[in-house]
Amino acid sequence: MSAYHPPVLEVYVLWHPSDEREGDLLKCVLGHFHGNAYSGLLGGAIEVFARSTGWRDARDAPRPIPLPDLPAPVGVQAAGLVAVVVLAGTGLARATEDPGSPWSAALDVILDQQARHPGRVRIFPIRPVARAAPPDCRLQSVLTMQAITRADDQGMCRDLAQGLAQWAASVPGAGAAPPLKVFISHTKHHAAGSDLVARLIDQVRDRIGASRLASFFDANALQAGEDWDAALRKEASGHALLALRTDLYASREWCQREMVIAKRCGLPVVVLDAPVHGEPRGSFLMDHVIRVPVRRDGDGWRGPDIDAGLARLVDACLQNELWVRQRRQTEADDAITIDWWAPQAPEPATLVDWFVRHPRPAGAAGQPMRILHPDPPLGPEERDVLERMATLAGVAGGLEILTPRTLAARGG
Repeated sequence: MSAYHPPVLEVYVLWHPSDEREGDLLKCVLGHFHGNAYSGLLGGAIEVFARSTGWRDARDAPRPIPLPDLPAPVGVQAAGLVAVVVLAGTGLARATEDPGSPWSAALDVILDQQARHPGRVRIFPIRPVARAAPPDCRLQSVLTMQAITRADDQGMCRDLAQGLAQWAASVPGAGAAPPLKVFISHTKHHAAGSDLVARLIDQVRDRIGASRLASFFDANALQAGEDWDAALRKEASGHALLALRTDLYASREWCQREMVIAKRCGLPVVVLDAPVHGEPRGSFLMDHVIRVPVRRDGDGWRGPDIDAGLARLVDACLQNELWVRQRRQTEADDAITIDWWAPQAPEPATLVDWFVRHPRPAGAAGQPMRILHPDPPLGPEERDVLERMATLAGVAGGLEILTPRTLAARGG
């Protein structure tokens, strides 16, 4: 995997210097997309850059952004996806009011590239709460796409990640991507005298409906008897699982089935941990997923905790899409063979499923089965259990379980 590949996603944060009080937008976006939610990917999956300072002098527009039809600087290819986050402040509005100004020309180039390559270039306007561009200015007339209001940094980053995830999952030439289908997995059973499970379900749906996520999530409660196993295996992309882990969730047969199917299909999974009395026992099927605690609040549950879980689910969906794109981008590279690009760290339930669906050819005897999954790496005891399973399954060469960091450390 030593061959050079262009980045999967580049995010350019564009703002006018006179809107410098909003300049911390870059810090916010950089901190989010270079934070823990995306740290497990291969290098180059997502990069964030700034565009504000004049290129030639203080009155000039910033340095051009590498776009598909523009000459590549020093031979560097444009990224597979180029997102331009534009701060629609009063400073940028003044700088673009004259159609012949450098800032107008720079913005027109980006708009033209978006029109020519909608599957590769996308503008995401950010509307500040204070000092926003007036509605009758030229800037607002050209930025016709729906803006993200920067009411708070957490909500803004979630909405931006949501837009990026839906755009990245769209099929070129097929128009707007359909909403991400989020299956809400929960048990209808609860401890005697408690209706907190029903309240949690209602609050989750209310929080989705009261946010921009309503246009992003097609939230469906799973019903026993539905043949969603076949549907997910046929088309796993565009789906995710939000599990509401209340006291009896881990012990319910159908909840276990929903979790296993989601994992085997490589879906993003986020668990909202909401115990009231505690569990008599857990389940080994419920681990190796993102878990967000939800705390009690009077007769219900804390809304900000639910929001944090939904934000993690959005990030998980974007990370999953970037992982898939990196796999497609690098599978033609013969420098190293990866047998399984696991979207999550392998575990007994998913490894057994992989062995069943991908029997190794006779010529592969003695060669290790290589698994690459996002960081962080497994611990030695976890790897030992999986190695023993591989031996029992007849994988003579054993397992070589790698992450982007361990792959880089070995010189791959």
